[in-house]
Amino acid sequence: MPATATLAEVVRDAIGRTTRALFEADPHLRRDEDPEWVHSSRVAVRRLRSDLRVFASFFDPVWVRETRAELRWLADLLAPVRDADVLLAHIASLACRLPAQDRAQTGVMCAGIAAARAEAQRRLRAAMDEPRYTALLARLTAAAHTPALVPEAGSGAVTVLIDEVRRAWRRVKKTTRKLGSNPSDDELHVLRIRAKRFRYGLEAVAPVLRARSGRFQRRLVELQDLLGELHDAVVERQRLRASAAGGPTAFVAGELARLETETRDRARRRWRRAWQITARAGRRFWRRWRAE
Repeated sequence: MPATATLAEVVRDAIGRTTRALFEADPHLRRDEDPEWVHSSRVAVRRLRSDLRVFASFFDPVWVRETRAELRWLADLLAPVRDADVLLAHIASLACRLPAQDRAQTGVMCAGIAAARAEAQRRLRAAMDEPRYTALLARLTAAAHTPALVPEAGSGAVTVLIDEVRRAWRRVKKTTRKLGSNPSDDELHVLRIRAKRFRYGLEAVAPVLRARSGRFQRRLVELQDLLGELHDAVVERQRLRASAAGGPTAFVAGELARLETETRDRARRRWRRAWQITARAGRRFWRRWRAE
């Protein structure tokens, strides 16, 4: 896409790519073939919501509000399926670190989680047969071809969008500056969300940027992955602790929770260095942008 592309062209490209990802995942979700299709669908929904946030001032506000609400509905259906997949994967990866006599108990735990996942998958599959789901896909398809944009969207995309992206980057930096020497897990989760939103925005406009942003994007992914590892460990530890409240698998659940704590602590020791590397890549990117 040329740097002279209009905002409407950038919007169509961004929404079109992510909508195609949802259509591609659709038959695989219905057949429940592979957990990665749930993951890719959830990412697509998040990216669409993020794109609509970046482009919000150039859309009809009612359309944005309604579309984001419908995407939230779909996200809420995907979330319990994906969360169960993550927890099952975590247990499988940690079980090998347990003594053999304890390892067998993880199968009992996983059976309960798998049953809850099956019910969440059933609800997702039923929703995908509803007119509401079909209408959402139709709405996104229409936006990928003829988005409901304001007249200003006919102007050059770079000049219109770059300020939106820079504001998002400033929010990321402001969030980091407010963190003390020992930020809470919740504060680091907020940083992760804001960094992810900024990355999605940057990727949406990247096709028309004069300065290459590939390295910056990679550093953002690395930071986001590390903070995601930390957040997953925190969430799974809480779930495992709840499981440890009683029953035959209480001891094993407690041991797994302890291992998740170790994962969280490792990520906490590494996050600030990852941020410094990301911030340095950001400074280089914005300097190249100004020099163009």
